[in-house]
Amino acid sequence: MKRFPRATHWLKAAELEEGHPAKRIGPSDPILPALEFFLSLDHLPGFPRRLNLLEKEPSGELHRNTALVKWASHCAELGAISLLGQELGLEISGFDQTSPRALRPASDCDVVAEYASVRLFFEVKRRSLEDLQTPPPLLRARLLELDIPYSMSVEILDADYDCGELDQSMEELGKHLELMLDPENRSIWWPHEPAPPPWSTQGFCVRFYEKDESFGLPVLFSPLSESQVWRWLLDQKAQGARDKGAD
Repeated sequence: MKRFPRATHWLKAAELEEGHPAKRIGPSDPILPALEFFLSLDHLPGFPRRLNLLEKEPSGELHRNTALVKWASHCAELGAISLLGQELGLEISGFDQTSPRALRPASDCDVVAEYASVRLFFEVKRRSLEDLQTPPPLLRARLLELDIPYSMSVEILDADYDCGELDQSMEELGKHLELMLDPENRSIWWPHEPAPPPWSTQGFCVRFYEKDESFGLPVLFSPLSESQVWRWLLDQKAQGARDKGAD
């Protein structure tokens, strides 16, 4: 973390909620270079508001993945700021500013940068469908508490899953494992497999694997194809960006 003094200071000094995803940032987190660059722009218009959103918005109850989704959105914006300022060499001149070409009043663009003395306005968009497949922290914690001789992975089947019936689900999961580990049932249901068959509710699915201490708790998800993202950007977001006067 010595390479990122501003980010290190911010992580220590900022009053982040306990469930804020930034509290889990480690030395190898890929967002650190972009975060460090953004924090160096504290003299620019719009920076205080942008920093406040970064600190306050990625929050929410542990039974939902709201904080994770919002944090992913902020990371996309940090990455875009770094891309413009560090990779493309544009001079960042502000955040959340209104373009003179905006068709709607007070419709700010995310980033303003200058190139050859021309002010350019940028909108950042990120498809959140993959982020919505992230397990809520409470579900993840409850699964990691299980004392079983197998590794697991989890897949969210309902993007709006809120852990509302998690106690009941965990009880049913325990019964499933107890049933599957019975020698007679094992010989019937998974005689030649290293681990029991999967178990699922309407909200999530748990799969079991041969024990591997380094396996952790992987998350399975359905990735978006490039064409799906492209259609979403063109059909739903491009016109909105044009209405804001973005370049």
